[in-house]
Amino acid sequence: MFNCGVIGGQTKVMLELLDQLVQIHSTHTVTNQTPFTLDMGAFNYVARTYFADRLFHGFPVNTRFKGYESEREDYWFRHK
Repeated sequence: MFNCGVIGGQTKVMLELLDQLVQIHSTHTVTNQTPFTLDMGAFNYVARTYFADRLFHGFPVNTRFKGYESEREDYWFRHK
């Protein structure tokens, strides 16, 4: 699963991604009656469906999710 808290890229690409997320949230989140948010699910759906060929993750971009690698300094982003 990708973490939507660790994201970056060219402005054009990020705006395209955000536009896809807005469409999903405008359609589905507004009618969500469950206690669950759709943020991570929507982000992962958009990332894997529309951006799979443009995703870069893992070394050197980010540490492992819940890897608790707080001492690592050889990554661009560290998960909390």
